[in-house]
Formats: sequence, C-alpha cells, structure tokens
Amino acid sequence: MSDSFVLEALFIQQRLQILSMADSFPDFYVYAWEEGIYPYLEDTDGTVVRKPHEPYESCFRYGRLMVKSVTEFIDGKWINNETITFRDLERQFKGYEPHKLQKVCRYLFLKGAFDDELWNSFITPQCSSSAYGIKADYDSSSIYFI
Repeated sequence: MSDSFVLEALFIQQRLQILSMADSFPDFYVYAWEEGIYPYLEDTDGTVVRKPHEPYESCFRYGRLMVKSVTEFIDGKWINNETITFRDLERQFKGYEPHKLQKVCRYLFLKGAFDDELWNSFITPQCSSSAYGIKADYDSSSIYFI
C-alpha cells in the first residue's frame, strides 16, 4: 500500500468519526468535514495540539490554499469597508465553479467570520443562484455519511 492510500483511508476514518460525533463539534467544523472543505480558520500555529483536520490537508476536496485565498480576498474587502458581491468573488476566482465558492463562503458564514452586512451584500439580482445557499440554515442531524 502506498502512503497516499493509507493517508486517504485515515482521512475517511477521521471524517466518519467527526460526522458521527457532530454534536461534539461546532456546526461550521462539521459542515467543513461533511463537504470536504479544509477548515482553514481552525488551523493552529504549532504551539498547541493540532486539530483533527491538520494532518489531512491534502485530502480535502476544497484545499487549504483555496479557502485561504477566498478568505483573504473577502477579508481585504471587509476591512476596507468595500461592498462585495458574490459576482465579484466569481470574477476574482474565475477558475472555481460558483458552487465551490458558495461552499467555502458557507463555511465562513457558519464560522461567523464576517458580519451580516457583508453576507447580505453577496445576494444581488445578478448573482449566481449558488449564492443563495450561503446563509441557509444548517442542521448537522441531517448528515449523509455516504
């Protein structure tokens, strides 16, 4: 067996454990594991015990670099009090399909990363239909394991 195969098997096991213990973790963290989004905002700096996702960076469908890039772009706009729409995000990240950007934004929304004013500005008549799911309710009791 290759090392990558073993890592993937361990990732799957860890994912199932996190999802089956959903009531022990915050919704944003469970959502990230459920959707395969690297929970970038939960990374540690090496001075404390690593979190369950950190050894599996390469296994997430939506990787650390993508989540970090989207987060930093939105953060830059938010810090400068600039209005940003989902369409702006799509233009900035042309290489990503809208539903992928929506999932990352949903993780950030569930985490409480930015205020309601920012998230409300995302939804415009011109935005992709994907944007409407960012602020939807999340219920970890309806997780599908497979």
